[in-house]
Amino acid sequence: MKEIMVGGTRYPSLNEFCKKYGLKYGWVRRLMLEKGLTPEEILSQEYQKSSIGKPIFCSGVRYVSVSQFCRDNGLRYPTVVAQLNRGMAPEQILEQQHTSMNTFSAQKSECEYEGQHFLSLSKAAEHFGIQPSYLYALKKKEHLSANETLRLAMERKQAKHPSGTVVPCTIDGVEFLSQTDALAFYHFSRATVTSRMQRSHLTFEEALIGMIQKQRRLTPMVSLFNSANISQTTCAPVQELLDQKLRDCHYEPEYFQEKDQIVLRIQETLKPASEPKDIYLIFTDRNVEVILPELYRVSKESLQIYQNINQHNKTYQGAKLWYNDESKIISANWNCPWKGTSTDAAVIMKMLFTFFGSCEMFLKELI
Repeated sequence: MKEIMVGGTRYPSLNEFCKKYGLKYGWVRRLMLEKGLTPEEILSQEYQKSSIGKPIFCSGVRYVSVSQFCRDNGLRYPTVVAQLNRGMAPEQILEQQHTSMNTFSAQKSECEYEGQHFLSLSKAAEHFGIQPSYLYALKKKEHLSANETLRLAMERKQAKHPSGTVVPCTIDGVEFLSQTDALAFYHFSRATVTSRMQRSHLTFEEALIGMIQKQRRLTPMVSLFNSANISQTTCAPVQELLDQKLRDCHYEPEYFQEKDQIVLRIQETLKPASEPKDIYLIFTDRNVEVILPELYRVSKESLQIYQNINQHNKTYQGAKLWYNDESKIISANWNCPWKGTSTDAAVIMKMLFTFFGSCEMFLKELI
């Protein structure tokens, strides 16, 4: 932009004028274009609203502008302008800033406990397995120093476990060195488990096992399940009922005879924009087994694949995963008993949709 003249002073550009008086270029430009104001009028309005552009004094020191006051004292310009407009004196602004910094510094104060030195309460909390928020809340509530806060927290912790040792526990047949390890393994917070213990008068192990079993109940795809209109009141042969319910859900079942077994094949898409996968239902005298030969093909083998499969099999019901080292293919299967009666059509459909949901969960969360 060309040179401008403001109050007898020449500026190379509008941007230089804005820098001089600490104004935002876009804001000044918009006032000039939309409201037709001149730089002198904009500056006059700013003089009336605040101390922008005027020299200010703080504790006997003269600053040529608010910008210089902010730069020299490490303050944020918008905050200082707002405080000046509210009538605060520069000395009050500096005092408030120092108070805030001291408070922040106090939160990071060093502390000691039994000869161990920590740079902050957060470091001490991490070392002793205490929630940092608990220490800071205790410090604020009791008006204690960092050392006093840490000492009180440790006294309360030892009062709960006088021996000072970690209490091991066994959850669902798995042994853990401590309750904290068990909570971390199953991804539950202590507050959630404690609440369940108090509501139902349970031990820690009973409360956690109950929550794990509830987590394993994987809800099928509700919309698809309802569209099947499953009913257990009809008495038609189970194959005919199952065939009709599959077609109602827009599947195209195909049947094969393998020795003494009836094999049914359908296709299902478990991920958006992906090719449908072949899924087989095998009927024997006592069981119906659903098999997905190729759920996922592993491109790069790693230990994480085995961990993901084991975690999934332990967490969810409805599908068990298997990994073939040679073909690098993850397969899935599940089975349920049946009696060959019409009432089994509903059971098989529910099993099928739970199987789909479990496989989809694996592809979504663990791959």
